[in-house]
Amino acid sequence: MKEIIERLNEIDAEKAELEAALAQAKVEMRSSIVEQIRDLLAENGYTADEILPLVAPAEPAKPARVFLTYAMKDDPSKTYSRGVQPGWMKDAMAAVGLDPRMGEDRTKFKSEYMVQV
Repeated sequence: MKEIIERLNEIDAEKAELEAALAQAKVEMRSSIVEQIRDLLAENGYTADEILPLVAPAEPAKPARVFLTYAMKDDPSKTYSRGVQPGWMKDAMAAVGLDPRMGEDRTKFKSEYMVQV
């Protein structure tokens, strides 16, 4: 049993040495690759700034959020998109018996008295 534990300890030590050697080899390889790239750029008359965007383009921008816009059916010049409700909308809702503070009433008003533009 003792021999097996000692052998496992030896293997763990060997593994640690190999992992360190691998890490060092990666650092050296990376340095070599960077040097080769710099030489290639110089030989062909390019700079890293000219080539890098072609190799690793920036991530595409997220599309802008699009918010629905509504217009009154009887007066399309009165529109509402989002945010604070305009006074005319509150007045129109109250005129038909709906409470502008209630989400259900706002949804009902938009579906019955407004059109999506």
